[in-house]
Amino acid sequence: MNGITLTLRVLHRGERHLAQELVTVAERHRVEHEVHHVATDLAVWSRAHVRRLAETAAGRGLDLSAAPDHDADGVFATLRKKASEAMGRRPATGLLLLRDLREPHVAATENSLHREMLARSPRHRGTANCWSWPPPATRRHCARCAGPTP
Repeated sequence: MNGITLTLRVLHRGERHLAQELVTVAERHRVEHEVHHVATDLAVWSRAHVRRLAETAAGRGLDLSAAPDHDADGVFATLRKKASEAMGRRPATGLLLLRDLREPHVAATENSLHREMLARSPRHRGTANCWSWPPPATRRHCARCAGPTP
């Protein structure tokens, strides 16, 4: 296994973890509507990254199973939802929110680092495009290959 396939595996696992953490935050802070909706949207985006990574890895002969379309974990999801509704909007929920956002932030930072490692890999030089994500609206231009990069 070379460095690119190892990094693809780590990034795939990291995106799955990030999606799960975002769903947990969305469920736990359901009464904070903006937090709930943004975390849910970001989880969908992270799942799309998981699928794209699996497709990219398949092109390299690496089998990465895509994440399930819905990662809610049944009983625990229901408990988080009910606890969120019971707590409502108390001052203590702000501190809980800060604590809960720490893990997704760290996970997103790690994933960003791994995407950067893939974009700068030696096999990257001379290719037409760096990666198929993020969506075109958020891509930067890569000076080395004249293609878009994350």
